Amino acid sequence: FKNKVEKERILLDALEEAKSVLAGGGRALFDLQMMPSWLSSKPSYKKGEYFRYPPDNYDTWRDLVAYVVDYFNRNGAGAADYRIWEEADVGLTRENKFWYGNTGDFLKLYKSSVEGIRSVDKDAKVTFGMAGYKNEILPAMAAYAAKNNLPLDYIIWHPFRTPPYPHEYNYDVEYVKQMLKKAGVKKNIGLHAESWNSWLDFGKPDLSNGWPDERSSERDTEYNAAYAIQTLFALDAAGVAGHSFFSRVDFSYGKLFEAGVLGRHHHRHVARL
Repeated sequence: FKNKVEKERILLDALEEAKSVLAGGGRALFDLQMMPSWLSSKPSYKKGEYFRYPPDNYDTWRDLVAYVVDYFNRNGAGAADYRIWEEADVGLTRENKFWYGNTGDFLKLYKSSVEGIRSVDKDAKVTFGMAGYKNEILPAMAAYAAKNNLPLDYIIWHPFRTPPYPHEYNYDVEYVKQMLKKAGVKKNIGLHAESWNSWLDFGKPDLSNGWPDERSSERDTEYNAAYAIQTLFALDAAGVAGHSFFSRVDFSYGKLFEAGVLGRHHHRHVARL
C-alpha cells in the first residue's frame, strides 16, 4: 500500500483537491473507508463485497489510517477533517450497503481509526458517516464516544428528499441534540446535512441502475432550483451548521482508491471534499 501511495501516487488527486479547498478557505473532509482485500475479514468474497467487511486486524487498520493521515499531513493537507466510513447505518439493498459488520464491530473500527488519526494529528476533527439520524449506530456511537473519551466532532446525515421547510430540519436538530444529551455527550456538536437533494425520480427505471445521481433528469428543472433555494433558508433557520448539495460537480467530486487492489475508480462516496 505504501508503494502504491508513494510510487504510484494513488492518493494524489484527493490530496490536490483537498489542498485547493483548504487554500480557498474551505474545509476538506476525507472519508476513510473501503477495506482493502489484504486486510478484510472476508478477503475471498467477490470484489464488490470484501471491502465492506470489518478488518481482520484492528491494529493493522489503525496503522493504515495513521499512515494515510501522515501522508496528507506531510504533503500539505494537514488541516483536513476525517470521517470514518460512509452510511454505516443502512443500505438500500445488500449491494448498496457499505458496512457488513454489526454495530459493535463499527465501534471498534471507530476507536482504532481515532487512535490512528490522533497518533499523527492530536487536533484533527473526526466523525463518522450515516445516511439517517434515526438508527441504532448513532446513539451507540454517542454513548461509546462519551464513555471512552473519543472525539465525535460533528454529526453528518443525508436528508434526501426532506421537504424544504424549517420545521422539518428543526425536528431533526432537536432530536439529535436530545439524543446526544441522553448519551452523555456534553459538548456542543455541529450538525451537517450532507448530500441533500429533492430526488423526486428516486428509483425510477429510466435512470442508471434505477438510482438517481448527478445525471438525474430533475437536475436542471425549475422545481429543483426552487427546492434548493428554499432548503437553504430552511437549513439556516434550523441552525444546521453545514451542508452539502448532492452533487456539486458531475462525476468527479470523489475518488475511490481501493488500496491498490482494484486500481483507480471514480466513486461518489470516498475522499469527498
